Amino acid sequence: MYKHKDLYILDFSKYKTAADMHEDFKQVFDFPDYYGNNWDAFWDCISGFANVKTNIEIRGFKTFEKLRPKDAKIFRECMNDLKNFANGRYSHLITIRFVHKKDGTHFYKSVSRPFYEIIWLNKHIHSQARTAL
Repeated sequence: MYKHKDLYILDFSKYKTAADMHEDFKQVFDFPDYYGNNWDAFWDCISGFANVKTNIEIRGFKTFEKLRPKDAKIFRECMNDLKNFANGRYSHLITIRFVHKKDGTHFYKSVSRPFYEIIWLNKHIHSQARTAL
């Protein structure tokens, strides 16, 4: 159905509209012509990647998150669901990296846990550090 690649790169800094974003998704992931350019269609297509080795690199997401917070939230949920598809049975096959520039270099934040766990862990660690002081 899809032409599988070793690496899929999404550059969210270039998306000004939802239509731009979905059109790029269609091109990058080689979604079929009938792709519906909406979040339901995105999930229907991207979930087909759950049981094959897939590397997704996401660039420019912080900027996009400020411009289109609702779409950013839905995208994060889709990536979380993809990583944890079938109770995480295939999670070892899927690598999702959010790439951010920091001081001229890149650093990667991999999605390895559900986003709600990452948020909880960060809050928990910060509250423990404050308590220790």
